[in-house]
Amino acid sequence: MSEVNEQRVCIKFCLKLGKNATETYEMIKTAFGDDSLSRSKIFEWFKRFKNGRETTEDDPRSGRPSTSRNDDVVSKICEKVRNDRRLTVRELADEAGISIGSCHEILTENLQMRRVAAKFVPRLLTLEQKENRLTICQDLKNRSIDPNFIKNIVTGDETWVYGYDPETKAQSSQWKTKFSPRPKKARQVRSSVKTMLIVFFDIEGIVHYEFVPHGQTVNQVFYKDVLMRLREKIRKKCPEKWRTETWFLHHDNAPAHSALSIREFLADKKIPVVPHPPYSPDLAPCDFFLFPKLKFALKGQRFQDVEEIKANTAAELKVLTSEQFQRTFEKWQDRWNHCILKSFRNLSNKDLCQELGISQSTLSTIWKSQDQIKSVFQKDVTSNKRLKCSQNQDVYQALLEWFKIQLSKNISISGPILQEKATEFGKRLNKIDFQCSSSWITHFRQTQYRFRKNKWRIVKRSC
Repeated sequence: MSEVNEQRVCIKFCLKLGKNATETYEMIKTAFGDDSLSRSKIFEWFKRFKNGRETTEDDPRSGRPSTSRNDDVVSKICEKVRNDRRLTVRELADEAGISIGSCHEILTENLQMRRVAAKFVPRLLTLEQKENRLTICQDLKNRSIDPNFIKNIVTGDETWVYGYDPETKAQSSQWKTKFSPRPKKARQVRSSVKTMLIVFFDIEGIVHYEFVPHGQTVNQVFYKDVLMRLREKIRKKCPEKWRTETWFLHHDNAPAHSALSIREFLADKKIPVVPHPPYSPDLAPCDFFLFPKLKFALKGQRFQDVEEIKANTAAELKVLTSEQFQRTFEKWQDRWNHCILKSFRNLSNKDLCQELGISQSTLSTIWKSQDQIKSVFQKDVTSNKRLKCSQNQDVYQALLEWFKIQLSKNISISGPILQEKATEFGKRLNKIDFQCSSSWITHFRQTQYRFRKNKWRIVKRSC
């Protein structure tokens, strides 16, 4: 409370005690001294309280009416921005004859706009390339219905590995106190010492990798020899794929990969090729998973020669687990879905979420569960139960059976008792990561009450 409001409260208090204005003035003067309100102000507020005023706050004031944020100025700013979206706030303010602050408020509050930089993409695709990209994703999505299709894909590509690759901004960040100086680092570039890595992997892990000899160009002749060595590795590491001849090769459309001699070699050896849309590194597992992960681990390290680069690169490849490769192939399928969605609707995920009124996480969940959703609609299931299943369904079922037994005995069960019992079932079922939170119990109670409202009415009151 401010000192002025405090004195107004005292004035109101004196009025309640039956003091007159003069006595109140003397008491305020004695209590606050030189900081007290003037005589006229004390008498004015005494009169207000005497006439029935209750609040000690100032009356709200409308202030000076705005002359710059009216409909005409807003329309003028909107028209100029739509004609030239690169105009600065200062240029718009000068043309409209208003202040920079008012112009900024019109842009952000009235027009709901914000200035953003253009998004960098590797290449702007033509309409034909976009249609080709959509067609390939739809074909791969249809073929992925067969679970063996994904398991039999061997994908690969080549990339440069450097003797020194500067660490990223996130890698160089560090904790500091309020008074410690901000860390600095000089601008650095990649070293000229480098070697090219060629690697192939499937859903289980690395199948084959090798380094291109110094001075060798990856042309169709060299790449053909690489494919021969790849076939030999598949024969040794994946005998089932070799015996049944059911494995597929996936690589991008680099000149060495799409040369006529390579196509003839693959046709002669009966190796089908999984199509890849042009200029689409986001749909290549090597580009969106393996190479970024490999290079992130090597950034900031200095290697003296090519042999040291090869040794550290090979060590990083061996660290990767089969679970990581399995998740990569799952993400690859998710990217097909996203490509189909964006190409079909020509909308970004954010725009589509705004149109449907859902969150981005919900949209992602829908696409991951689309096969289950389709099967439900094909069966004409009209149940109002949610499709979402608990990650600890066995704990849920055990608690449900125990809960039914207690209800049959007319025993009233509270929330803490449910939580304690669920934790006990989790330990019995060896659910190490299971944590029975209050929200989990709340969802359990609400679910059972919702579908058994008449029978379990007492549960709603007792839990």
